Parts: sequence; structure tokens; C-alpha cells
Amino acid sequence: TVNGTVTTLTNHYPAETTEATVVKAWDDSNNQDGKRPDSLIVTLSNGTEVTLTAENDWTATIENLPKYANGKEIAYTWTEGKMPEGYELTGNAECLAWFERIHDYVWSHFMDPEHPEWFGYLNRQGEVLLTLKGGKWKGCFHVPRGLMQVYQSLERIAEKHD
Repeated sequence: TVNGTVTTLTNHYPAETTEATVVKAWDDSNNQDGKRPDSLIVTLSNGTEVTLTAENDWTATIENLPKYANGKEIAYTWTEGKMPEGYELTGNAECLAWFERIHDYVWSHFMDPEHPEWFGYLNRQGEVLLTLKGGKWKGCFHVPRGLMQVYQSLERIAEKHD
């Protein structure tokens, strides 16, 4: 304050931005079997979804993303979070057969017949190794969660064919 006048000085620091690019690489001999989907939805770790197609060369870039959060650089990652399971993607009956094999194995080996819970650990012979239902590295929810995700994919397949 000088002689009753207030002067406000404001420093403006423009937030740094960055971009995140995703490229889908296909290892299918240039789609020789015609199994490649027309499009694929991928999700950036901030929740932004984009659709990749042959028209955009299976690539996309999201620009003007914040580079920092709470003083730390943000590590953006991409996932095929909406990518269908193998059968849905390819229509290959072998994928469905593998799911059925795994489904049968999981339900006959991991499920505790006395209590409605899942064993967390089996030995190589498929016998219960530890009667623990979870542990420091793996929780008993991993198996049912995985089955639920595949079940949801199979529901989507059924809806498409109805």
C-alpha cells in the first residue's frame, strides 16, 4: 500500500501440457484370416476413450493433457479396457473352448466345497496348496473377478448374435 492505493501483482504460470499417443500393433500377418475387428476402443488412464480403426491407422493422440498433478509428472497409460475377449474379437472357436476349459478347471479346483469362498493357492497338480482364501500378493477375488469379466464378454457376444 502506497498512499492508500493497493497494488496487486499476479504471477501467471501457464500449466504445462503434454500429449499421449497410442498405436495398436497387430501380429496377424496383415489380417490374413480376416479376423481383425473394424474398430477397437482404447482408454487413456484419465478415462478418455478413443476408437482406433484402419482409417486412423490404428493410432490416436490426445493433446493438451495436464503434465503435472500435485507437483508430480503424470504417467499416462493406455489400456484396451473395452477390448472384447479373444472369442468376441476373433470369432475363433478355440478361444471359447479355452474359456470353457479354464472355467471348468477353476470351478472344480479353486472353489471351496465346504464354504462359499475360493482357495487362493493351488500346487502344480491342481491340489489346494494353502487353505488360505487370500494372501499378501493375491486375493481370493481375482479368480471370480476374471470369470465375471469373461462372462460379461460372452453376454455381449450373445447380444450381437440375437
